[in-house]
Amino acid sequence: MKNRFSLENDEAASKPEAAFILNRGEPSIRARIVHFRTLKQLDEYVPTRPFVQIRTLPVLLEIVDVPDNLPQNKVRYWLDRMAIWYYRVVLKPEVEN
Repeated sequence: MKNRFSLENDEAASKPEAAFILNRGEPSIRARIVHFRTLKQLDEYVPTRPFVQIRTLPVLLEIVDVPDNLPQNKVRYWLDRMAIWYYRVVLKPEVEN
């Protein structure tokens, strides 16, 4: 899973208008990374496209580009996979022993 996705403009990953996760394989999907300072800001945000929240963090992935023929359940599947990847590979939480 680590090599399936990549960041576009990863140096701007903290700026939601500039950071994206790309699916390198099929289907070609692009999701925008949206960071919020607080959970309240997250709650006030009204997405217009399919999205997924990353764990309990104030971070969303919102679909930007997706093939028209991809069923909604597959869109949700790939969003979930991208969120897992972003959490494990990019955010890299400390593992407690």
